[in-house]
Amino acid sequence: ELEEIESGDQAYPATCGFLTLLAELIRWGAPPEEAGIQKTPAGIQNIEPCLDFVWRDVFLNHTNRSYKNVGHKWEVAANCLAVFYRILVSYEISNDKELSDVQRSSNAFVSLGCSLMSILLQQGAHPLLKKILQLVNTDGGVDGLQFEFQNIDSSRSTGQGVNHGDPITQTDAMWRERAITLALSVIRVLLEKEEEFMYRYGKRGDAITLLSEVLLSSTAQLQGLARYVEYNRNTQINSNAVRIMQHIAHVTKNSILTILPHKG
Repeated sequence: ELEEIESGDQAYPATCGFLTLLAELIRWGAPPEEAGIQKTPAGIQNIEPCLDFVWRDVFLNHTNRSYKNVGHKWEVAANCLAVFYRILVSYEISNDKELSDVQRSSNAFVSLGCSLMSILLQQGAHPLLKKILQLVNTDGGVDGLQFEFQNIDSSRSTGQGVNHGDPITQTDAMWRERAITLALSVIRVLLEKEEEFMYRYGKRGDAITLLSEVLLSSTAQLQGLARYVEYNRNTQINSNAVRIMQHIAHVTKNSILTILPHKG
């Protein structure tokens, strides 16, 4: 339906509805028989196929599809990111069951959180991680987001839409802000759990790269994130950005002030 119907209509209500439902099921832990979730032979709920669909088919391709207005693009992105956030924030690494060598060699399913963190911390920066970081800094980053709210006028074009000439509405800007809030939340939780995950799985030879190392290898990327510390329209964005920078400062053992970009 995503490819055959919604892409043609340039609107994605069924996809967004599915993503919202999935995020809520993960949040509240719905019974597998009601959620339509199969169990692995080890008795673990396995909704990994759903996760694959969300990141591979929907999120990675959301910028390549056509939309009736720019807000629909941000709505799809935000709903995908809500799924990622719910998985990560509820993930307790210590609860993962130990796998046998045979299960390990066959990439057996451990948990949904383990699967998502393995993807995001994959050595060489996985396309999913790149897409999330790109979303935060795209279209002018924090400056572009502030510009949209300062210049919203549904009767005239700002030229910032998916197609030049599309008007930006309050709803469009709010969906963008929601997507950025969730992207920063995903980055924050990933940073908070990366060391424990590395300790648990890095020692067995998995190709894992800490997100903090990825961010420190790109000054532009890191400073783009740091700029959201200045964003005062949404306290969640501001709080996430501060905590991200505090984590990076802890890793580098430097003051957060040495990391924040300086205005000339």
